[in-house]
Amino acid sequence: MSADARPLMRRVFEAKSLFTQSPAGKLVTYVLLFLWTGVVLLPLYWVLITSLKLPIEVNSGPFYLPFIDFQPSLAAWHYIFVDLARDTLRPYLNSVIVALAATVLAVTIGSLAAYALVRISFKVKIAAVAAFLVLLIAVVVAVAYFGVDWRITAAVAAALFVLFLSTLARRFKRALGNNDIEFWIISNRIMPPVVAVLPSTSCSRSCTSSTRTSR
Repeated sequence: MSADARPLMRRVFEAKSLFTQSPAGKLVTYVLLFLWTGVVLLPLYWVLITSLKLPIEVNSGPFYLPFIDFQPSLAAWHYIFVDLARDTLRPYLNSVIVALAATVLAVTIGSLAAYALVRISFKVKIAAVAAFLVLLIAVVVAVAYFGVDWRITAAVAAALFVLFLSTLARRFKRALGNNDIEFWIISNRIMPPVVAVLPSTSCSRSCTSSTRTSR
């Protein structure tokens, strides 16, 4: 193994190849990574040490180092997990149950859908999809605005949809394939429904409050 004959400055600041870093580059990289690690972990550390402080120490701080700036106390943890044990643990248990059930259900349905997309070649006609959406909107409008019984409306819409599939839908040839269905599934993750729900909810609340104020 031959020694590197380059001058010292070149060995420090120049890399041996395109796939390696120079010693100076490695030093700068690790320094930046350590600094960023501190930025990321500092809020977690602050939450942890705050949970070990008494209320008077939280208000009169800041205190940074346990046993040096302040004497740690488990009073807050005792209050949460002993005095308010039921009110503290029950929401977490409910969240765990709901999350596990939703995950199992999503994985099961997603696995079945993925298997079907791999094994079966689908050709869903665009006219059938458009007819389904139009009938769905018609059902919602009839039930919400005209007070029609939802069972009658759903039955009529289903009959019209089946009639459309057996007659007019055959004249349309443009269809959606497996790639289109997969892209539609992925596109639903581009903009989750909660992104659109939150602004509309806040707007409705503000509009309602402004209406009450004007009245």
